[in-house]
Order: sequence, then structure tokens, then C-alpha cells
Amino acid sequence: SPVLADSAGRVRTLSGGRQLQISIAEESDAGLYTCVASNVAGTAKKDYSLQVYIRPTIANSGNHPTEIIVTRGKSISLECEVEGIPQPTVTWMKEGRPLTKGRGMEVTDEGHILQLKNVHVSDTGRYVCVAVNIAGMTDRKYDLSVHTPPSIIGNHRTPENISVVEKNSVSLTCEAAGIPLPSIAWLKDGWPVNFSSSLRILSALHSKLVKLQISFCVTWWFASPGGRTLRLMQTRMEDAGQYTCVVRNAAGEERKTFGLSVLVPPHIVGENTFEDVKVKEKQSVALTCEVTVSPTIAGVDSDGIPEDVTVILNSPTSLVCEAYSYPPATITWFKNGTPLESNRNIRILPGGRTLQILNAQKDSAGRYSCVATNEAGEMIKHYEVKVYSEDELDFDVNIQVPPSFHKLWEIGNMLDTGRSGEAKDVIINNPISLYCETNAAPPPTLTWYKDGHPLTSSDRVLILPGGRVLQIPRAKVEDAGRYMCVAVNEAGEDSLQYDVRVLLPPVIQGADSDLPEEVTVLVNKSMLVECLSSGSPTPRNSWQKDGQFLLEDEHHKFLSNGRILQILNTQITDIGRYVCIAENTAGSAKKYFNLNVHVPPSVIGPNPENLTVVVNNFISLTCEVSGFPPPDLSWLKNEQPIKLNTNALIVPVPPSIKDHGSESLSVVNVREGTSVSLECESNAVPPPVITWYKNGRMLTESTQLEILADGQMLHITKAEVHLLFLFVCHDSLVGLWKGELEVSDTGQYVCRAINVAGRDDKNFHLNVYVPPSIEGPEKEVIVETISNPVTLTCDATGIPPPMIAWLKNHKPIGNVAVHFFMTVFFCS
Repeated sequence: SPVLADSAGRVRTLSGGRQLQISIAEESDAGLYTCVASNVAGTAKKDYSLQVYIRPTIANSGNHPTEIIVTRGKSISLECEVEGIPQPTVTWMKEGRPLTKGRGMEVTDEGHILQLKNVHVSDTGRYVCVAVNIAGMTDRKYDLSVHTPPSIIGNHRTPENISVVEKNSVSLTCEAAGIPLPSIAWLKDGWPVNFSSSLRILSALHSKLVKLQISFCVTWWFASPGGRTLRLMQTRMEDAGQYTCVVRNAAGEERKTFGLSVLVPPHIVGENTFEDVKVKEKQSVALTCEVTVSPTIAGVDSDGIPEDVTVILNSPTSLVCEAYSYPPATITWFKNGTPLESNRNIRILPGGRTLQILNAQKDSAGRYSCVATNEAGEMIKHYEVKVYSEDELDFDVNIQVPPSFHKLWEIGNMLDTGRSGEAKDVIINNPISLYCETNAAPPPTLTWYKDGHPLTSSDRVLILPGGRVLQIPRAKVEDAGRYMCVAVNEAGEDSLQYDVRVLLPPVIQGADSDLPEEVTVLVNKSMLVECLSSGSPTPRNSWQKDGQFLLEDEHHKFLSNGRILQILNTQITDIGRYVCIAENTAGSAKKYFNLNVHVPPSVIGPNPENLTVVVNNFISLTCEVSGFPPPDLSWLKNEQPIKLNTNALIVPVPPSIKDHGSESLSVVNVREGTSVSLECESNAVPPPVITWYKNGRMLTESTQLEILADGQMLHITKAEVHLLFLFVCHDSLVGLWKGELEVSDTGQYVCRAINVAGRDDKNFHLNVYVPPSIEGPEKEVIVETISNPVTLTCDATGIPPPMIAWLKNHKPIGNVAVHFFMTVFFCS
């Protein structure tokens, strides 16, 4: 249907109908567009299949990530409902790295759903659904948090018995972990603890933070083992009882029970009593003061945090309890609150200071407690024993590799101090891809720069997800420059540079016209033919004459790197068609020249020549001249023009060409590739010399032109086009025949008849018509993003200029086409 112009001017034609421009492409603009060019010689068509691409969109996506919370062991599905033209490709990423199929992870529905089954803490992180098509990209972010129920470190199934001396402080430690960080509450004998100046809870802010590195580089922070601590500052007898630590978060609850005993220390016998002791002079007396000191154990801190002991299965280990007190303390060992005695696998050395585990087994693991007691009180030290087999001793080795790019130009002695990047060449309007590959660990952040300025994806530059590839779909001159990819991770950074050059095909000044440039020079003179070419890289010029390459010799010189051809001492043999060819890696260009060598007139024979004649007799004065183009003759007597009279000169019959008026011009129109005959008939006496000219240049013998049969036949061979000039002197009928015409044959042809009596000309104007043709492929697929402008170019050529019409889906484009018909062309 005809393409209709809208009131907003969104759809319009430019350049006389040679371009159809759609300024803001819409999805409905997609379809088959046809450019129809017609003239009297025929019709040509070119089809364009226009596809309007639409950037991807994801349902419910926004600037902020969607928060998702799931409990460990559960399943979760993340959705990515994407639309776009063409259908976008969906990629899922976690923490900036593409996801690969693994444990409990499955991508279904062509990437639109990511399923995570039996989730673990390690699944926590930012998940991104990236949708990409040729029109652009978009994403949707999810922040997934995996919650774990609280856990209390150590054996919390059985009560932990703790003893403290009266008026001393004691700490009850509830070592808890969980995601999110659990809250902790304390009970005494089933009732919430009443806080006072002598009883306080230490916040988790005062506890240590432990950094846990999971093998695939995910880092979590927990409130330490150490958790929160209930501290009794000045214990009293009424503080004794059962204390319970209750740990809660959104995923569950856990409890641990402590049995607290308050010990009353021994005191000095007879304390606070006055004893009157009497003794006789010079006799001995003994005063007794029995003092007791409560025990202390080396390595016990005020928080009562247990000492971690690790032992390999079937190996021995020792627990040392170094107690100081007076009187000496009695040392008792407990495991998980149960008293220990020596047996086949546990040996308590004399004095109780050392406990030996002779052959550690799995059941040897647990909490061991050393209790030192005397009359003054007691002290406890805890040991957390863990037993591992050799294959369970795993270490999370996090090997970090800094980014390092392999730069070919820096290998060995090939270092080029003048360069700092890899050269990349691209022809204008062609695509180019720059790669930034690195094996760094962890994967680095990749950033692209052009001439020192950061780059982001746009209509002209596309950076693929991850930044490993930068694409320029259609390179322009302004895209040339230095591109740099910078890779940064925790171990270091490196950069990779490219020097991008946009190559331009050669352009020759003045080569826009299809007609060759006419160059004229006098014989024996030197001349210069300029071929000023430009391009990137600088083109290399070469020259041809009549299809044969010219070499520099004594007669031909190449100046300015071939941009100027110098011909020394020109001769008639130099006449012909010259071609300058400019070439570089991006393409080539040509410019044509027709060289005409003019020869000044010269008189053949002696000069001056003395002649004698008897009065009243006849005499003929002959003036033979040569020159190119043929010179005009005039006669003078005593330096004055001769006046025509019967006594002075007998003039022969001048040439006259049949069917020729003094001002007439024969116009001949013919289609390219057909033949034509031009006739030139004269009855002059004596028979004239017939010469043919084209555009003022005489057609002379050359490598493509041969004169046969004493001038009666002229045969021209040019490339694959054969031209035949036939002069038939019989009955003074002279004809010109040309076969397989081409556009360059268009021009002004002159048949000139000359004899001693004068000359006559007959003019022909030959028009070679060329059917329309449209440059480029017959069918072209055009892709453009929705809302962007689109221009369809229909470069139609033909003689006379063709009329152009536009069709959409084989139907004319309404008002635009009508306006076009009325103003410029006739369209079908």
C-alpha cells in the first residue's frame, strides 16, 4: 500500500524521492518496502524488508532489586518475564558471574524461571536476569537472603554446671549463630531475668566477629561464637539456680541451660574473735592463723570462653589444667557435665593436672571441664575437643590471581616503545569487536574507556554483559581512538589497550562525474595530469593508458607519490584514455582523462615558392597543410585577403552534405546496448576528405582505432564494446556505424567534409538511454530499534533520470507518492 505521510512529518521522502525517512520507527512500520524507478527506457525495483527491533522489557522490573527471603532447605523460583523484538536471550547471573547448572539449580521456560531447590546459605546473594537482543539490554535484580535457624555452639542438650565463689563474678556464655542474627533472652528458673547493677547482659556488639569464607568466594559475617554473655557481678547464695539462654530468629528457636552453684569460701578459723594468749617469759609460744586461697587456673579469662582443641582420629592429645591455690586444690575432670575417671582411652595423671586422650575416637569429642577446688573456692576451665578424620581436615584455600593481559607486542624483543596498544583497523560503516579476556581470580570488574573517558552501552557502542566484549556495529570516523579495558580485582589490576583506526576508501578530487576530464596539450610540450586522492590510510596511485598500466620511463614520470602524471615531449601517440587508480586497504577509486594532443598547422613543400605563368593562361596554386585538428585555410595577395573575381581565382565546387541545413542538428536517441548508424553523404568536386569528431576531438588512429582501406573504413575496438566507423567513398556516401553502445558514447558527433573549395559540417547529437537500475542488493533487510528514526535509501540511476515511487507491502505509499508524482517523477 502507498506510504502515507503523517501530519507530524514522521514519514517523508528526501533527495527527490531517493530516500524514504521514518524519523521515529514504530512496530507497525515493519514490512516490505519497494522503491520503483521508471523512465521511458524501462522500470527497476528494489525491495527493503524493514524489521523494527524493540529493546527488551522485563515485567515488574525497577531500579531497585527485589528482596527475597527463604529458609535454608526450602525451594524458591525467580521469574524473568521478558518481551522484545527479536526475542531476547535471557542470562542469569549471580554476583556478576554467569550461572552454570549445578546442585539444586535449574533454568526453565527458556530462561524465564530460575529454580533453586534445597537452598543453602551459600545461595545468598544478588541474582540478575539479563535480557539482551540487538536493540539493547535490560535486567531485573533479586537480592536473595537465606535464613538459617539459630544454633548454639557446643553441647546444649544437657545442662552446663557452673560453680562460682560467693561475691565473685561469673559469666554464662550463649554462643549462638544464625541468619538473620538471632536475638537472645535469658530465663532463671523459667522466669525472665530481672536485671540489676549486679547482673548485666553483654551486647553482641562487644563480641568478636568471625569471618567465614566459603569455598566459592561468598563471605558471611556472624556474631561470634561468644554470642551474648550473662554476667553476674557479685554472686550471692540466692543467685544459684537454673539459667536458660533462649535464642530466636525468624527461622526458629534454640535453648541452652546452665546450672549455677554459688560456693561459700572458707575463712580463717576464729575470724572476728579475740583470743588472749599468755606465756611465761623466756618460753616459746605458737600463734596459728589458718588462711585459705581460692584456686586460679592458667589460661582462663573472665568470660569463661572454652579453649578449642582439635585432634585427628586415632591420635593422642593432652588437656593441661595448671591450678594455683593454697591449700593445694583438688582437680576434678568432667566431660559434658559428667565426672571422668581414668579408663582404657582416658588417663588422668597423678595430681589431676593433665588429662590424656590416648586414642581419639568420634565419641571423644565434647566439652571437657577442669574444676580446681579448695576450702576457699573453685575455678573452672573448659575445653572444646573436636575430632576429625584426615580427609575431613578441609582448608578453604582462596587463591587470588591478579588480572594480566597477554600483550603480543611486548613479547621478547618485539617491544615497540612507540606503541602501548594493539592496532585494530576497521573500514568505515563496518563492525568491529574488541575483546578483554582474563583468567584472573576472583573474576575482575571490567571497565572500558575511550581516550580516557569511561564508556557505557549506547546506540553506537555495545558492551556485552560482563564487559568482556565491546562491539561497534557501524564504525564512524569519530570512533577512531584509543580504547582501554581496565580489569580490577582484590589481587591487583591490569589494562589492555587498542588503537582503533577507521579506514576510509579513496576519494579522488573531481571524480564525481561519469564523463572523463578532457586534457589538451600542444605536441612536443610537457604536461601534468593531477589525480588528487585522499583516504585512510593514504592511497597508493597507479596509472593506466588505454587499459594498460604505465611504468615510469624517460617519457612518463610519477610525481608526488603518483598523484601527478608528467608526460614529457608529448606526441600524437600519447592521445588516448588515461585512468588514475587510487587504492588502499579500504577500497579503490578511479578518475578518467581523455588526452588530446594538438599539432600546429604546417605547410608542406618549399616556402616561399616562385611560380611563372604566361599571361591569360591558367595557373593552380596548391597549399598542402598538416595539423591537428585540421586547420582552416585562407588566401592572401600582397598580405591582403583575395577579392573573388573571375580573373583572380577559379574556385572548385565546395563540399555540401546532403540533407543538411546550415543550422540543423540531428538528434539521435538510442537505448544502451543497441546499434546506431549515422550517415554523411556529399557530392563535392573534387571528392572531399571526410573527418569525424566527437565532442570536438577528432577520432584518430590509436591502439583502439585502426584506419583501413585508405581511409574508407575506421574500426574501433574498446574493451568489450565494438565501435565501427564506415566511410564509403563510392557515390560520396559516407556512414558511421556503432555497435553495442554505452553511456560514454553520448555526445556531439560532427561529420566534416573538406576539399580545396571549402568545407561543410553535419552535426549529430547522440543520446544513449539507460534503463533504471538501483544500487545495492535487490532485497535488503533493514533493522532498527523502535522509536528510533529509520531512513531507506533508493539510489536509482538511469538516463533520462528515472521516476521513483515507494511501495509498502506491494502497495503505493499514499500521499507521499502522490506528492512525488506531481513534483518530480512519474511512479508506478
